Amino acid sequence: MLLVCSLCSLCFFVFLCSGTSYESQVAFEKKRDLLVAQQKIAENELQEQIERAQQHQREKDVERRKRRELDRKLIETIPLINEANAIADELSKPTVFAIKLVSVFLFFLSTFQLSMQLFHLFPA
Repeated sequence: MLLVCSLCSLCFFVFLCSGTSYESQVAFEKKRDLLVAQQKIAENELQEQIERAQQHQREKDVERRKRRELDRKLIETIPLINEANAIADELSKPTVFAIKLVSVFLFFLSTFQLSMQLFHLFPA
């Protein structure tokens, strides 16, 4: 009995010309099926890697935009701070203005800690 490969007619030609036995043909079909399954798994993993890479690139783009916005705001603010310090010097006021960058998490944490301290000071 001659088995025909379901993928292509080339396998039929190879089996026909080689005169292989039924057992070797069955073994070949099993190996081919295993390789096809492994290929599908590899393709799925590759697709997942591509999607993760694209997601990572989108996150980097968002971070880059946020950084550009921060840079723009600093470029606008630094001259104003310098001008305010110059005015304070001219008026002989002991005031110094500065920019302080604080992460959002630390800002909310410090606000929470302050509200907890105020709660202990002034209980309801």
